[in-house]
Formats: sequence, structure tokens, C-alpha cells
Amino acid sequence: MNVTSPNVEFTESGLLRFFESFSSQARPLRERKTIFGRLRRHGYVKLRDIITVLSEAGLNGVESDAVGISDLQFVVAAALGARIRDWARVNLEPDPYGAGPFNDQYHTASLYFDTTAGDVFYRRGSFGRSKYRVRRYGSASFVFLERKLRKPGILVKRRTIVPLETIDRLSEPLTDPEWPGEWFHRRLLLRQITPVAELSYNRVARFARTAEGPARLTLDEDLRAVLATSPRFSGAEGPLVLPGQMILELKYRHHPPAIFKRLVEEFALEPERASKYRLGMASIGHGSFVLTSAASGLESHV
Repeated sequence: MNVTSPNVEFTESGLLRFFESFSSQARPLRERKTIFGRLRRHGYVKLRDIITVLSEAGLNGVESDAVGISDLQFVVAAALGARIRDWARVNLEPDPYGAGPFNDQYHTASLYFDTTAGDVFYRRGSFGRSKYRVRRYGSASFVFLERKLRKPGILVKRRTIVPLETIDRLSEPLTDPEWPGEWFHRRLLLRQITPVAELSYNRVARFARTAEGPARLTLDEDLRAVLATSPRFSGAEGPLVLPGQMILELKYRHHPPAIFKRLVEEFALEPERASKYRLGMASIGHGSFVLTSAASGLESHV
């Protein structure tokens, strides 16, 4: 992970040292101990705490390097999804950023970008390997600018955090090299993609610690979609995209961990890749975006 400002750049190895030196001046001792106590006890700190510290330092973006992960997806009936959710709460740890009674729930909204001809939707050429989106969690005052790039066997993600009020910049014809989201804006202009949809859903997230690193389970329901024409979140509640169904995703670094294999076997799950974006656009009924048997939002992993 890199943390950037107009004049400062930190690698992940230097981030903790930065927090130590800066927070001694900018954060009360009790609050500083809370942040680092959590980091040392649990291996993570709340994202909101990190953003607060960075903002006080005048930093305006947090950027994550590309990380390759493998994933499996399943579309399951809501009743089965509820049983899987109960299983996950017994066998897996809660997501570090979750809320709710089980500390594993949050709401997600995303703006998706495409060409007027739907090249991302139809997976034409290089458009079929990458997606660009702006993601917001709950009512957060910041968003993630994300590029998801799918390579053989893995998914690579690049993301940058910027304040919510700055995403209007994405509608401008020129990029600002001083803005942390400049790389994202530049790619939108080069690929001639603009906002086309706003998707939202409720997520339950749990994780397991494995020898290869954290493995994550997410279960998404109440997926909804509305048309978008500008880089801003409307908050509108569109129609349900998958009534009576949930999308289960298992994410891991290289090989499925034993606990995920047990889950798949116990519930007799069959992998089925699900593109929320493509399903959402099809449900909206946009004339240029029509799912056919050759362009389905659901497909087998095999």
C-alpha cells in the first residue's frame, strides 16, 4: 500500500513509522494508544481512523498496489444463503470493517463506467478484462476509485481513496496531476467510458486466517440497480436484480483453503460466475445493454 500527498509518498513498511511520528503530535495520547493497540492486538485498524490521521497530515489519498487474488462465485437461493451465513458466523471471523450485531455487515454502492456501445458489458477486446468503478461504503465521506483487472486465474485490483466531494472531477475533460485520482480519471478519458449505472447491495463478510494469508467470504443480497449519467451517487433505490437469490464469493490468494472446500462440499455448491454490473444493466432495461445466451451475466466457472 502507498500513501500519497502532493509532496509525500510512503510505502506500507514506512506507514507505521509515519503514524508513530505524526500521531505523537496530532493525536491525543489516549486516542493514539487506541489506534495502535488495535493494530497490535488484531492486526488491523478501522479505516475511518486511518483516514482521520491522514487527513490531519494533509494527505488526500490512500492507494493500494495491485494484489492478485483468486475467487469462486456462487448464485444461491435466499434460504440456502441464510444457512451459509449462519455457518460462516460460526466458522469464520467477522470482517474488520463490518457493523451490525455480528460485526460483519455493511452497505455498498458503486458507480460503473462503460462506453456508449457497451464494450465493458459485452466484454469486447480489452474491455472484457477490466472494470472501472467508484465504490462507497455506507454513508462514508470518502470513496474508492477502483480498477478490477482479471488475468488468467486471478483478479488484480488497484484502488485509491479520495473524498466523496471530489468525484465530480471525473466529468471534466482534463485531468489534474495533483489529484490522487488522476490515474483513474486519465483511464476513463482514454477508454472513453462514462457512468452508466449505480449498483447497491447489502453484504455480510467474514474471513479466515490461512498460511497463504487472509481468505474472505462475502454474501450479497438486495442487489439493486439504477441508471447513472454523472459521477455522483443518487441514493435512489432501484428494482431488485436477483429476487430471492444471493451471490456468494470466496476469495483467497492461491489455493482454496480447507475451510472453503468444506463449505462447498457441505452445501453441495456449484460455482457460477456472476457479474453484478451486467446483471444490473440488464435488469434496468437499457436498450443498448441486452443479455443473450452469448452474453449472460451468469456463467459456469468450468
